[in-house]
Amino acid sequence: MKRVLGLLLFLWQFANSFAQYSVDGTVYTYSVSASSGIQAVYIANGLNGVTISYTADNSKTVSWYSYKQSLADKTKVSTSLVNVTNNGSTSTYSITAPEDASGYLVEEDGVLKSTLWMIDYSKHLPELNTITAKASDDCSSKSVTLTIDKSDEITYYGINGTEYSLDMQYKLQYNKLTWNTASSAFISSSLTSDWQTVETSLVVDAPLEDTKFTLTGDEIADYLGISQSVSSEAYEEKFTESHIVSSQTSVDADNEVDSLGTDSLGGSAPAEITFNGYSNEPVASYYTWTIYKKTDLTNWIARYNDESISYTFNDAGDYIVYLVTTNSTSSCQDSASVEFSISESFLDLPNYFTPNASEGENDEYKVAYKSLVSFKATIFNRWGNKLYQWTDPSKGWDGKYNGKFVTPGVYFVVIEAKGSDGVKYKKARDINILTTP
Repeated sequence: MKRVLGLLLFLWQFANSFAQYSVDGTVYTYSVSASSGIQAVYIANGLNGVTISYTADNSKTVSWYSYKQSLADKTKVSTSLVNVTNNGSTSTYSITAPEDASGYLVEEDGVLKSTLWMIDYSKHLPELNTITAKASDDCSSKSVTLTIDKSDEITYYGINGTEYSLDMQYKLQYNKLTWNTASSAFISSSLTSDWQTVETSLVVDAPLEDTKFTLTGDEIADYLGISQSVSSEAYEEKFTESHIVSSQTSVDADNEVDSLGTDSLGGSAPAEITFNGYSNEPVASYYTWTIYKKTDLTNWIARYNDESISYTFNDAGDYIVYLVTTNSTSSCQDSASVEFSISESFLDLPNYFTPNASEGENDEYKVAYKSLVSFKATIFNRWGNKLYQWTDPSKGWDGKYNGKFVTPGVYFVVIEAKGSDGVKYKKARDINILTTP
């Protein structure tokens, strides 16, 4: 407990000693490591307009000191350079135009107080020489390495002679393409990073378009209005990014069993599906589509070289469709895929219906089906005369012959069909028409 109270008392005294200093002018305040023993580093674009001050009770004897590397080499600032202003019970001791790369502190009744470090930034302004952008040799990484030639080491000294470096912060700006799912398109935007520490090498994600990389800063120079920048030569992108947007031709059939929703692929055959390919053009020059059954990924079913394709799936099974995009030299490629299933076939025949009895309720003879790739249904009367025939399983018979409803009774249906799974159907059964007008 005593140790905690002692620490709190030290921090309180430390904070109050800091509060007695003030620095006026256009100055950037740089926070430093506590181990340096310095309150802060104050940086200005020229120190002629900067004043550092210390306020103390009139009962105290105050003297200013400066040092270059540690308190061991401190020297007293000539009183001719210190302006004293009386404020009643306190006085303010000020130094105008302090020296560059120097520590300043006061001695109050022989006791040294906290220290300030002053920097004239115009004498240490970082040099940004060149920035070179190179795409990774590993196509799977999709990254760009920026090699930065700069000279920006600026140091200060703590009270014990330890040398510290300022943490220089920069912003990186370049154009980047980003895939937007909602609009199914790549959108170009200017990307600017937050202030960040930049070494001689920096790795960023591939921009997916040709661009220049610009390094701006540093943060201190930007604050002081003397920011500078350096740009790379035009970077030519080689990486591609692939996306697939699929849509299926819908079949409005109320008698199709387990039909998929509008956002799903596959289901009942025949399934006509359109695959739209997207990539970061003009970097992407070639599109290759390959369709496989998942049970045999060594032998493709179909292959195309178009941006978008349509294909009708007639066979039951699990499918995977690949899109591969490459740049003009085919040095790098990227792929996307979509998977779905075509269901096995099913066919069921009802044995009655009630045409014109209650509109919209069982008033048409339809089979229940899924995944039929061929179909033919024929209606006969009791004497074997053909009354009606249709080849679309989603359609049916409305109970009419020559435009008029047939009389109630027993009729006969014969159906020949083939399923997506190769199953052949040949079914026949009675149909009971229960009521007509």
